[in-house]
Amino acid sequence: MTEDDYQKINVLLDELYFKVNNSLEEYINVIEGHEILPNSYFELKYSLYKSNLTGFNSLYDKAFLKETILLFYKDLLCAVYYKFKGNQLDYFHNILSQYMPKEHIQDIITTDRNSIVYKFTEELLIEVLFTENNTTGICVMNSFYRKDQLKSEPEKEYEVMLIKNNISITN
Repeated sequence: MTEDDYQKINVLLDELYFKVNNSLEEYINVIEGHEILPNSYFELKYSLYKSNLTGFNSLYDKAFLKETILLFYKDLLCAVYYKFKGNQLDYFHNILSQYMPKEHIQDIITTDRNSIVYKFTEELLIEVLFTENNTTGICVMNSFYRKDQLKSEPEKEYEVMLIKNNISITN
């Protein structure tokens, strides 16, 4: 990647505020504990928090529909979720494409579930997803979290069983 590519990504990261792979300690004053679905795979594996940061209520001029959710694994920020009203896939695609390093353009992945995944670096991926309830979600994640997203249901069920029985997970 070129120096210009790194600068573009840094501008993007500044806009996002929360940066994956930063420590919980760095955000402890602007987040609070949060619970969504107790006993779900992600809720059991990750510590969930929501942002209580005042003044950070939009991304690229689109207001957040709900609070920003942060997922930490062993005190390391692995994913951040932002939610917006309506179908914003094209809007965010146009913005995020501007920050993509040229050699990673082929790493933009679209799926049949109204989702686009942008791989900026090995450790910075962003998924934009249009949901059935007419909202758009953005997940900024690291590779560790992405691997968990891609696990099959049996793999997740097995890992939940290990977690519930206090058996160490090796990843």
